[in-house]
Amino acid sequence: MIVVGILVVLFAISNRSVVILELWPLPYFVPFPFYGAVLIAAFIGFIGGSVVAWVSAGGTRRKARNAVRKT
Repeated sequence: MIVVGILVVLFAISNRSVVILELWPLPYFVPFPFYGAVLIAAFIGFIGGSVVAWVSAGGTRRKARNAVRKT
């Protein structure tokens, strides 16, 4: 975990340039550091993948719960 933290810090230090995020269809523009945009997108992807994995494993959890109740 420490290695991942070090890699994230190195990535943030190396990518400090500002990007403009356009909030389409709204007429707003948000200046944002590049590393922030990438890390937020990775975090949202991680949470989305976790939710999909949790939902898809629902049948397996139900079978395990029913097997424990029967014994």
